[in-house]
Order: sequence, then C-alpha cells, then structure tokens
Amino acid sequence: MPRRKTTIKLITRLPFGKDDEFTLYIKDSSGNWINYTDYIDKHNIDMSMNSVREASFQLIDIGSSERDVVKELAEVMFFIGENNLFFKGRIQKVEYASDGVCGVQVLGTEVNLRDWEVETLSGASGSTKRQLYEDVAFRTIIKELASETGDGSTPWIIETGDSYIDAYGNLTMRFENVDRLTCVAKTCDSVNYDWSVRTPNYPFDSDYLYCESHRGSQTSVYTFNTTGANPTALITSREKDVDNIFNDVTLLGRGDGDSQITSNVYAASKVYSKITTKVNSYDTSITVADASSFPASGTIQIGEETITYVSITGNTFNVTKETGTAESGSDDTLTDTDKSWTIDAYAGKEVYIVSGTGSGQSRTVFSNTSNTLTVGQKWDTNPSSDSVYEIATGRGTSSTTAIDHFVNVLVFKYYSKTSPESDSSLDIYGRKSKTIYNPDIISTSQAELVASRYLEDHMTPPVRIVVQPYSELDVLNSINLGDVVTVTDSDAGTSDDYRCVRIKYSYDNGNETVNFELGNLKQRYVSSVQNAVNTNTKTGTAMQGSTFFYTTGETENCDATHGVDIDFRLPDDVVEVNKLLLDYSVSAPRVYSVASASGGASHRHDIDGEATNAGTGDKFSLFAVFPPYYAQSGHYHNNAIYDGTSSYPMYFNAQSPTKFLSDGSSGTIKTGTAYPNMVSWSDANISFEMPSTSKVSGTLDRIAFTIFMLNGNLGTTTFTYEIRDNNNWGNNDSHRILYGSKSVDNGKIHVDYEPTTIDYRGDDIYVKIDPGGTISSDEYWLGGIMVDINTKHSHVIDGITTEYKTASHSHALTYAISERATTGTTMKVEIDGVDRTNDLSISDLSDQEGLDIKDYLKEPLAGQKHTITLTPNGDRRIKADLYIKGFTEAKS
Repeated sequence: MPRRKTTIKLITRLPFGKDDEFTLYIKDSSGNWINYTDYIDKHNIDMSMNSVREASFQLIDIGSSERDVVKELAEVMFFIGENNLFFKGRIQKVEYASDGVCGVQVLGTEVNLRDWEVETLSGASGSTKRQLYEDVAFRTIIKELASETGDGSTPWIIETGDSYIDAYGNLTMRFENVDRLTCVAKTCDSVNYDWSVRTPNYPFDSDYLYCESHRGSQTSVYTFNTTGANPTALITSREKDVDNIFNDVTLLGRGDGDSQITSNVYAASKVYSKITTKVNSYDTSITVADASSFPASGTIQIGEETITYVSITGNTFNVTKETGTAESGSDDTLTDTDKSWTIDAYAGKEVYIVSGTGSGQSRTVFSNTSNTLTVGQKWDTNPSSDSVYEIATGRGTSSTTAIDHFVNVLVFKYYSKTSPESDSSLDIYGRKSKTIYNPDIISTSQAELVASRYLEDHMTPPVRIVVQPYSELDVLNSINLGDVVTVTDSDAGTSDDYRCVRIKYSYDNGNETVNFELGNLKQRYVSSVQNAVNTNTKTGTAMQGSTFFYTTGETENCDATHGVDIDFRLPDDVVEVNKLLLDYSVSAPRVYSVASASGGASHRHDIDGEATNAGTGDKFSLFAVFPPYYAQSGHYHNNAIYDGTSSYPMYFNAQSPTKFLSDGSSGTIKTGTAYPNMVSWSDANISFEMPSTSKVSGTLDRIAFTIFMLNGNLGTTTFTYEIRDNNNWGNNDSHRILYGSKSVDNGKIHVDYEPTTIDYRGDDIYVKIDPGGTISSDEYWLGGIMVDINTKHSHVIDGITTEYKTASHSHALTYAISERATTGTTMKVEIDGVDRTNDLSISDLSDQEGLDIKDYLKEPLAGQKHTITLTPNGDRRIKADLYIKGFTEAKS
C-alpha cells in the first residue's frame, strides 16, 4: 500500500525593515504596507516627551500609482533596523510639485485622540462638552478619555488599560470644549506623570496609550563620553538657565478673589522628599520616598500646611495626635469622660474614628469642652462606647489648615521664607517668585501638586544639553524618550545623569544627523497648547470669568403650618460659590387695617377668625294679612266671602312694605285674584315682586305664615302650602321654592321656613294655602304672611364669604399698622427640602446672622431652583435675607 503524502502549509510573516538601515512604509487603502524607502530624498523626525511627535519627508519620482497611496490620513511607519519601530503616525498634509516631488507632513498616532472632543463621559458630570470629574480614579479618567463612547471600554480611540496606566489615586478634573488628547495631557500633567502612545509589538497594528509615573528607564542605559581617548559623542550645546530659577511658586486656579483656588509652595530647606501615598486631612502618618535626611522629630512643610511629628518609622512621619475611646456620642458630638481638655484647644482640628462604631468617619472639630468634642457636620453614624478615635493635633499647626496632599507633592523640613536654611534654593538664589494661572485647577490639593511639580523643576537651575553621537543608528536603537543616560567628561572628571527629553533624527541627501536633548526638566504638551498658563498678566484672570454678588429676601407673617420661602436660582455658568450666607430676624405678626361698625344697632358676628373685608347692606321685609273671612258651612270659601247678603272676592291685603333700603327701593305686593263660583281652594293666593336693586341679594331669608280661627274650630284639618316663582301649581320643578303640609295645632297653622340661596331679584313670588276640604261650620279665619329678603351684606374671612342678618349698619376699615400677639418658641430651617435645623445649631427663635448654608444646598448648585424655608412653631413675622458671592466663567 503506497504511503499517503502529507502537505504542510507554512505561513511566514515578513519582517519590517533591514538591519542597520532606515526604512519607510505607507499603508495603502487595502491595508497593505508599501515600502517607500527608495523614494525618500530627505526626512526629519522630531520626538519630545509628553508632546505630539512630528515627522516630515520629501519623496521623489512619485507617479499616479504612488499618489493613490501617499495621501492624507494614510498611516506611516519608520523603522531603524529590522522590526525596530522608531516612529508611527499618519499623514496630515501632502504637497505635490510638477516634477514628481512631494512633501509630506506626519503627526504621531496620538493625534487620533485630538480628533475627538470631550463629550459625555461615564464617570463625569456636566453638560455635553463640559465634563467634571470629582474624586475619580486617575485610571478611570484616562480610560474613559481613550474610549469612543466615554465608558472606558471598547471601542477604543487608542487602546489602553490598567497594564498601561500607573495607578495614582483619585483626582478632580474639569474639561470644557477641548479635545481628548489635551484632556489626557492635562490629567497626566496634574500628577506629574508622563504620557505617550506607543506600538510595541509586531506586526505593529495595535497602538496603546501609556500614562506612567516615569517613562523610560530610571537607571542609565547609555553613557556618552564627550572627551578622552575614545569619545562617543559631541556636546553641541550646554545651557544652565539661571534666569529660570523659581523657588517660591504660587498657583492660581479657577475663580478670583476669595473664591479663587490657590496654593503656595517654596524651597527654604535643602532637605526634602516626595509623598508616596496620598495623605488625607486627618491622617497622622505621612510616608515619603526618603526620610533619612530629616530630624528624628520636628516640623515639616507640605505646601501651605505645617505639621509636627514625634518620630519617624522607616520613611513614615508619625504626626502628633490625641487618641482615646469614646464613651458616648450624639449626632454631632463625641464624649470621652476620661479626658480633661483645654476648652476649644482642638477647634479646627480633624477627628477621625479609627475603629468601632462609625469607623472611617472624619469631621472638623467646631469646639470642645473638657471632655466633649462638637463637630461642624453631623456624623453619618453616631459614635458609641466602642469608637476609637484620634485627633490630628499635629496637623495644620501655626494657624495653617490641614488638607489632603497628593502623591509626588514635595515635603520640606520646615524653614520660613524669611529665614531659609543655609544652601537651600532660597538662600543661594534669593527669593525668586513665580505665579502660574491655570483655570482648569478646581481643588486646592491639585493646585498644590502642580505648584510642587513646577517648584521641583525650577528650584535649581534648569540644565539643557544637546549631544550628537558619532554612531547614529546604533545609539537610536539604544535610547528611548524618558531614559536616563550618563554624560561624562573625562578631562574634567565629571559624570552626571540626565533624562532624554527629545530626539531629532534628520537625513538629507545621504547625510544623517542625530541629536539627543538631555535635561533635568520634562517637556510638556500642555505648555505648547496653552501658552497662557504661565503668563503672569491680569488678562489671564479676566479671561477666566468674573465674580458676581446676588442678594434676595422675603418678609412675611408665618405660623407653624405656613413658613416663609426664599427661592433663588444660580445661573448655569456659575462654577464656584464662595459665600452663601443667611440672615433672618423674628418679630410679632403685623396687620395693616382694623374694622369698625357704625350706623346701626349693637350687633355681633359669631365667626372665628379675623375680618379682613366687610360689605354694607340694607334690610327688606314684607308683611301681608288676609282680613277676617266668613265661611259658610258646606261651601268652599277659597275665592269669596259671604256676609249673609253678598259674596266678595277673597284676597290677601298687603300692608305697606317696611323700607330699609338706602336708595328708596321697595318690592311691590300684588293681591290675589278672585275666581267666583270655584269649589276649591286652589287659586286664592298672595304674590309679591322681589326688588331689583343691587342693595339686596335677591335670596329669600325667611317666609312665615299663620292661620287661626276667630270663630269656630279648625279641627284636624291639614293645610297644604306651596311657594313658587310662577303660578304653575303642583309642578315639582326648579320654580318650586317651598312645598309641604301642616296639620292644625291648638286651633292654628304655623309654617316658618328659611329657604334657598337662589337669586330671585325681579321675580314674582306666589304663595298658595289650601285647607283641602269643606267648611264644617260657619267660621271666621284670620291669617298673615311675612317675607324677609336678604340684603347684600357679607364678610370675607380667609377667602370665605359669610352673611349675617341684623339691623341696618355699615363697616369701615381704619388703615394703620399694628402688631398681634406672638406665640411659639422654636424655628425650623429647611434647605432644599431637608431639615438643617440641627446642622446649623438653631435652638430657638433668636435672630441669626451670617449662617453659612453653602454646604447644604443640593448639587449641582448652578442651573436649578433652590428653596430655603423658615417655619416658626407659632405666630411670628420673619424677615430673611440671603447673600451670595460666586464666580462665573467667561464665555468665548
């Protein structure tokens, strides 16, 4: 059986470049890298620390097919040796000449970040293109800036991750209307980190963003011998810039005046180190890189804060502190009865609960008694008998303030500016002050870090050396940006280390030149894109924005359910509120008028409350009688009377109406109509006209009628009665005012009714009374009816109109300011719906002045309505005023 053949397919990746040669590749539209080394006539590559790399080259003999590749946005790679990538970027500009020559300008791949503006980022707050990170991890900020969607994950603009970003801690950063690359540079610059974009691995498809505490090797990777028998390099330039020495640096951040972020650092001692672990304002342990030169105990200076320490453990300063275990605590106190403290000795110091109940909390001490601390802000969890605490008594000494300090901030042995240590920068060079303006700095701790970094670079004279090696390509493969190198002078017997901060490599018609710029300062991208940062001019401050002042207030009578509200809104462009102070005074409630009655009999209004508006009116009454009638047995005598000789119509006879109307108006009484030969009671009635005057309301207040016997007996007769505003009797409709029946009681019928509130002005009112049967004997009847019509007389009490019937009278208002009696003993203060009475230490109704309420407003301060509500628990008058001082940013 023949042996089966096996085929093996080998895939080999071709390397880029050649040993000891410079090569150029440009990617075409299909993703293939095309070698263009043979077309190069000249080139120049310039790479600096923390800056966008640049390159330019000139190509010759470029035809139409080459033009399809050499175009804007095409990717470019330069190699020195095989697979040794020296520069990667993209073409920004191509200029063609008529003779097949073209010039090309290239920027490093980091420029991709510059194409993306800062927009909504996951870990930040603010509006589109204005982003604020508050106390957010350094790594989180960088990753979100490098991702397309701002969430710190794929898809990436330039890939990054924790393995490419050195940890730092949390930062507060603000970006507005800038590109992502500028944001990355500013973020790294604020913590003294180096940033770069590099492409480390074959086949060089993936670029990575690096953010490092120190780019390159921190130990020397190469030695330049500049003199002696075997020199390897030539020093073409050496500068020691004594004009750029600054040993007293002040940084001014966002804001101006009292609201401006500031920090000052100075070099009055030659003994110093740098913080390696973030220091909180309450910490009593401070770790630095090297504490060996400091005294065993003493005072150190970090920025503007002075700190006393009692010992050093390794590289950690042990700060003076007071410790103990609480016995009890309330929402704003901590009590330790084992203590006998001096009154208010710890006011302004930080107390920190190390363990037990409430551990991890820190507060600023507002005041203290012999054994109780009162803190300025309520505890989240009240201390208890197991709460172990410490007071950082050694922090913020000599009237300074304890603050947070970031990693890499300088720590000096304490000396004052006026009495510096011998051989310190201030002693040698005198006081050299520098003020830096940077409106992107929005926290004191960050301002301190930037100022400290600048001081470190400038408290000794900046040194700049340009070295030109004799073997260009070999050295280019040995030194990267950020590496430490050694420069020796055998003749002078000196050897010093410097960082490589810039590399320039040029080629022109066969001539190669390599220059390494070495120095003790970093070059920073921020300096090149923000020329005004270090400009000490008033314009720098003015361009940031302006301070504004705003006052508002309310004055109102209040009680336990009706407080006084102070509403206000801060503009959207407010970036800082420096002061927000509340004043209020409490007094008796005021009224501005008193009511009095005149023109009538003594009367009263049985209504609880205070009359605030009273009308005047008149009374209108009618009284009608029907005279004695004679009724003959066996007949319906509803429509006539019989006196034994003749029959007469039966009717109601109205007496003259009582006139109480001031305009002389009256109603008209109409007599009933006779209907002879009727055998029922149905049409004997009285009618009257309601007055049309505006002096009456037109509603019937009272209707009453009575029928009784003069001769005879009504017996058990039941009378039916009906009152209408028309004479369509018997209809149960809207015209019926009153309907009912009444039985005889002790020889008489009496109906008394207080009817409706319907307005009957100008209407005829009809009344019908029907005994419902025949007369059993000869009788004499006597009856009468009375009608009261409401007048237009009302009192308005708390928005409710009420009426009162009494004799003719009027009301008058006497205008005068008077005070009512006061009630209540306590005040509640609410800020944006939250009760802050205890936070502000309000215990009674006493006047308050200068209450600082800024920290209790809901976030964000700008762009939304805020409300302060003051509510006494009784009747009081409150006058409240609000004073606001803040800072608004400038608009371009």
